[in-house]
Amino acid sequence: MGGQAVAELLGLVASDALFTAAAAVGEGAAGRLLELVGELSSRGSDLRLFAGELLGHLRNLLIVKVTGKARQLLGLAPADFERTAAQAEAFTVPRLEVLLHLLGPAEQEMRRSGYPRFVLEAALVRMAETAAAPALDDLIRRLAELEGRLGGGGLAPPAAAPQPTLFRESPPAPRPGPPAGPPQMVPPAGERPVPPPAAGPVPPPPRPPRLEGGAPQPSGPGGSPSRGTGAPPPAGADLSAAWEDVKRRVERQKRLVTLLEEVQEVRLEGETLILVFPNGNTFSRMTLEEPEYKQAVGAAAADVFGRRLAIEYRFLAQPPRPAVAEAPAPPTEAAAPAAPEPPVPAEPAEHPLVQEALRLFGGRLLPPGHRGGAVPF
Repeated sequence: MGGQAVAELLGLVASDALFTAAAAVGEGAAGRLLELVGELSSRGSDLRLFAGELLGHLRNLLIVKVTGKARQLLGLAPADFERTAAQAEAFTVPRLEVLLHLLGPAEQEMRRSGYPRFVLEAALVRMAETAAAPALDDLIRRLAELEGRLGGGGLAPPAAAPQPTLFRESPPAPRPGPPAGPPQMVPPAGERPVPPPAAGPVPPPPRPPRLEGGAPQPSGPGGSPSRGTGAPPPAGADLSAAWEDVKRRVERQKRLVTLLEEVQEVRLEGETLILVFPNGNTFSRMTLEEPEYKQAVGAAAADVFGRRLAIEYRFLAQPPRPAVAEAPAPPTEAAAPAAPEPPVPAEPAEHPLVQEALRLFGGRLLPPGHRGGAVPF
């Protein structure tokens, strides 16, 4: 039984597999390397051991390449040494160093990985791809040839890059000529005199608009109304329609609309919109003075009247209540006639506060003596 058969029985890696793998790497035959890994795996060979043995074989090639006659350093048989020295001729020292750097980390990763075959195959493919990379000696030779073609024995200095426009030197300023005459003042385009139009019928000047009551509105230059006086206040019908438009713009705020429905009079005095209410209670006045509601009314009025107006609330004085006659003193004697009953006050339902509460909260009065149960309709 030969050494090859003994190695296969023991699961060892034969030297022929190492030389075959190194030759495939040197030729860049990645497919042949993958086929070799498949054969080793099918025969039950230890792929981790194969990676370590291939790493040692590449080290032998490097030593032979560097030292020449290094049989005593390798400890190989004469036939194996001659075979190793012959294969080393196909490699360069830089490439052997690259192959060792690729296979060494992969061999360590195979010890920790659950898929050592995948790690080995990826490393062998990368090693085969180094055959397509140009050798360092070849690159140096090409650079030398390029220098010779350029002439002068050296590379020509690179052309200066164009300077950015921002840093270019400005052209020299022209020399001053003879002094010119005084500069002529040319008015701007907006102030240049416009030639008079051709003679024709002159239209009559526009009449100034008239305010309510027949007085003409003061006008500014050119017949236009003066801006300082503001727009003329709308007439009564127009003011009423404008107020309805204001209420429509705030109709989403139900509480505010309910209170604005109580407005009895609307007046526009200058830049102030005056809203006259009946004498409301404290709750109504506080609601109207809330910033949110007052801003909503001001914004709606500005949209309708075309300018910002101050909003002022005025409340009418409450009429005095009728005096209630005082009840006479009770009689001191039993025989004295009974005192007349005091006059019955007005119905509570007609009291302004009661009416305001019913309007705000949507309630209704129950009949006297109601103790609960169904509410009559």
